[in-house]
Amino acid sequence: DILDIAKIESGQLPVNVDQVNIHLLFEEIRSFFIEHQAKIGKQQINFHLQANCPASPFIVETDKIKLKQILINLIG
Repeated sequence: DILDIAKIESGQLPVNVDQVNIHLLFEEIRSFFIEHQAKIGKQQINFHLQANCPASPFIVETDKIKLKQILINLIG
């Protein structure tokens, strides 16, 4: 959201940086979309998420909630 970006840049919207396991985040997103498909009756749409990350825990420092929302918006 453009307004959120402007708020982050001006320091009005806090960014909560923490260590995030990308594999677990992607699993949360996959589960979210599978549940969402069932709710709206769109199980015929094939949803597959593939990440080319190292097999071991892949940790990044980011705001998990904001990153998750960005990915959900992009996929949606």
